[in-house]
Amino acid sequence: MTSAALCTVGGRRNHFKMSDNVDNKALLTFPCRTVLKITAIAAAVTLDALLGIVKPYVPDVSEADITVKNSSHGKYVSFSVSFIAQSQEQLDALYRDLTARKEFVFVL
Repeated sequence: MTSAALCTVGGRRNHFKMSDNVDNKALLTFPCRTVLKITAIAAAVTLDALLGIVKPYVPDVSEADITVKNSSHGKYVSFSVSFIAQSQEQLDALYRDLTARKEFVFVL
């Protein structure tokens, strides 16, 4: 089975394929605590806006689960969202939603 990942860097979206020899389901055991790292254009994203995007996928996430750091020149803001992931499908759906939005320049 080949899996494709979508990585967004500098506003460009790049597709990467994982090797056929890698079994994605064996990499994580669910439920598990995970941290999603997100970089966004500071003028385009607020903490409340990010919560509005994440909550449909992670209903119990709150402001206390998110750390925010502004870049040195204020152009970008980074968020670390800590939560308990219930499934790979949940992570994939949230990742797809975030990377489909122009205001997010990096999601890991």
